[in-house]
Amino acid sequence: WMANYTLDPHAPCDPEPYLVVPSSGANKLAVYDLTTLLPLPTTPFDTCSNPSRVMMDSNTDVYASCREGSLGGRVRKNTRDGVFLWETQLTACTGARGIAMSGNGRLFGVCSSGTRAIFELNPATGAIVQSLPLANNWYPYGVTPSSDALYVAYLSSGVTRIDLATFTESWT
Repeated sequence: WMANYTLDPHAPCDPEPYLVVPSSGANKLAVYDLTTLLPLPTTPFDTCSNPSRVMMDSNTDVYASCREGSLGGRVRKNTRDGVFLWETQLTACTGARGIAMSGNGRLFGVCSSGTRAIFELNPATGAIVQSLPLANNWYPYGVTPSSDALYVAYLSSGVTRIDLATFTESWT
């Protein structure tokens, strides 16, 4: 679970009290209210095939990257109550295994099976904005943003840095 917050260091921290939990075998997502420790009444809700990475944005919308099966290689967005908003098939991807949002609201998905690439998506529509094939052919396993870069971790070893200003790999 990851929430996207750009915090003012002088303001009190007041994050939304929700936790997103995937059930890969059942292809469902549940959203728990951490103040009551109970799932929201509308969850769990159906999502795409084998959700492997999930996150919630500052509006409490839920994003999932989906690994495999007939609906693998997709990124899906729902409200925290399970209302479907959009789903995008990453180009030539059979297994998406990473999703992240930068502090300024840019959304990224990582394809680990098929085309090994990182995709920038429009968070409002899911449209692919741009993509970048990763230089090595290792198995990308997750992605984490910083203020100026994305870091793609590989299953066996290694990390690649994607410069957000130029959307290029700056080292591997």
